[in-house]
Amino acid sequence: IMSSLIGNAGIENVKLAEARLVAILPEGHPLATRKVISVHDLADQPLIGVDLNDPYGAKLAAPFIAAGIQPVHSMRGRFAQTVVSLVRHGLGVALIDAFSVAEVYMPGLVRRPLAEPSGVTVYVAHKKGRALSGFA
Repeated sequence: IMSSLIGNAGIENVKLAEARLVAILPEGHPLATRKVISVHDLADQPLIGVDLNDPYGAKLAAPFIAAGIQPVHSMRGRFAQTVVSLVRHGLGVALIDAFSVAEVYMPGLVRRPLAEPSGVTVYVAHKKGRALSGFA
């Protein structure tokens, strides 16, 4: 399962699902009282993210860039769950895909919809010409 297409003639990418990006904040953060958050609200906050050269990091940065904001990270994590943990511990705010924060109970963390349209698509990548099993 991948969040980016694999560009290989021997690989087939099958779209599995889509999820919006959401803003995540530590509990008690001043922006946590808002129902919807814009990238403009996050621009002057300590931003936690994934390197912009990483395909996933580029997807997280896309709403900022589309709004004319160059994201500057105060901290970076390599994986979504690292970013979530850093935010949960009060070290900043972040955008993340809704899949990564889908748990119902996430103490220390507040999720808010992002005002700007954005999201990630998840793909199943498998060898071209090979049928997937019923479990896949």
